[in-house]
Amino acid sequence: MSTRPLMPLALSIAAVIAAAGSPVFAQHPANREYAALAPMAGAKPLAPLFDQPLTDTSVAVGPGGVYYLTGSAGGREGAIFSPTITLWRSTGMKEWSKLCEITLDGTKGRSPEVRYLKGAFWLTYGREGGGTDLIRFDSLDLSASSFRSARITADGEDPSLFLDDDGALYWVMGKGQVARLKSDPLAGLDETPAQIEITPQATELQKDPSKTVGARGAFLEKIRGRYCLFAADRPVRKGFGRIGTPGGANDTYVASSGNLYRSYGRRYIGFPHAGHSSLFQDRAGRWYATMFGNDRTAPFRTSAGMMPLEVVDTGEDLILKPAWPDAATRGQQAEQPRTHEFSR
Repeated sequence: MSTRPLMPLALSIAAVIAAAGSPVFAQHPANREYAALAPMAGAKPLAPLFDQPLTDTSVAVGPGGVYYLTGSAGGREGAIFSPTITLWRSTGMKEWSKLCEITLDGTKGRSPEVRYLKGAFWLTYGREGGGTDLIRFDSLDLSASSFRSARITADGEDPSLFLDDDGALYWVMGKGQVARLKSDPLAGLDETPAQIEITPQATELQKDPSKTVGARGAFLEKIRGRYCLFAADRPVRKGFGRIGTPGGANDTYVASSGNLYRSYGRRYIGFPHAGHSSLFQDRAGRWYATMFGNDRTAPFRTSAGMMPLEVVDTGEDLILKPAWPDAATRGQQAEQPRTHEFSR
């Protein structure tokens, strides 16, 4: 499978800016919030983690700092519904081995997400025909564990779990619908899902009328005290996207707020070509985002991938973007892992 550099034009722009001595985190010549589109000169193209058709990649870190990965089965046109969900395992994010297959009961699933929260493994997925389900594994040995499952919503897609600092679990899905779960998550929602709205981009130069962070695959994480909402989108104008091709680029957009339900700022492209993405922290506390590539200019197509992230605190917002090769000197600091996410 061949790869090619992300955004060659952006690379050349970045080189010019670096030579001019501009601030290294504000690489984009028009808007700092789109700096992810202008990697530093010398940035290398991403490569898939292994040779397997897969989309909607999700990674969790379990006990002992072991990594677990899942995603949607991949077909000719992208994600497909499947009667089974496959899990992979890795001790160092380099070599991945197939761990097990979960057979769903009387349905097909898509967009699975694996999480390790509150001392247990969970799996969320969207049902064929609409609706979302939650699985809780009974033991930490996923290769042999039994599990319990429950229907959480009768409609909706692309579900995800979010654990807040107070111990409450939330159901996140679609374009950014959020609802608190009951104390026993398998008992369902404790409130009606609320659609999170963001602040539309108002300037004429970068006008973006969207009131949601994206179109599908919402994911929520709390970073440095701010709620960061992620979702995939590929806006088009007159049939063309930001890269000038029909259908555009399937990017991951981000917006953040100090309040879970409201006051989210403008969205920006966090992870180019990443599509339906999710976040996790490695054993050292560094943030990573997953990707799978779902447009013709992605570095690879329909395969699992990941990228280390840089977090830039502007004082008013958090800007998350891929950490290019010089990140060691400018912001890809390890942070204290959220204790509910994994244990050593």
